[in-house]
Amino acid sequence: MSRAPKKAAIVWLEDPRQYEYVRVSQFTSGSRSPPSERAVRESIGDLYKLVGYGPATRVDGLFTRDIYWLKAHEERLRKGRDDG
Repeated sequence: MSRAPKKAAIVWLEDPRQYEYVRVSQFTSGSRSPPSERAVRESIGDLYKLVGYGPATRVDGLFTRDIYWLKAHEERLRKGRDDG
């Protein structure tokens, strides 16, 4: 009997439940090692806020990982907060 591999958890840098929503995208890298948190942060720049990221998977020599993010102006959209 074979067991399915254990799926790695998402690394949350902030509690996503405090926001009304977070965006999800895939980050792809062609390097020899999985993209680090730093590489992901540098790729999205100052206009975006990284909230979390998923495990890296490798397919055909490319690493892919899901990233969870907000646009910088969306950070104010915390649940229960009304800034008008």
